[in-house]
Amino acid sequence: MGIALLAAAGGCLVLGAGAASTTVLRVLETMLPRRLAAAGLTAGYLVTAVLLGRVGLARLRAAGGPSARLADDVRDMVAGTAGRVLPAGAEAARDELDR
Repeated sequence: MGIALLAAAGGCLVLGAGAASTTVLRVLETMLPRRLAAAGLTAGYLVTAVLLGRVGLARLRAAGGPSARLADDVRDMVAGTAGRVLPAGAEAARDELDR
């Protein structure tokens, strides 16, 4: 029962984060064009994710031992994935802007 309650709490957390994100987007749309508001919010989330990820990896690396190896593995995986995803995303953005 405890696990089910924790899972339900996690689900509510995800829904709450989504609702908060939608609220922020709606506020931005009152000040900016819709596409620019969405792009700005997305960029903000991505920049925050990169910063938090870098700080987290630095902490793992500083802990040494298996944590440092894990940090290096995660960094390598993220770099490999970004190397494939970013060019595709940039191309999609160019295609969208050309419309």
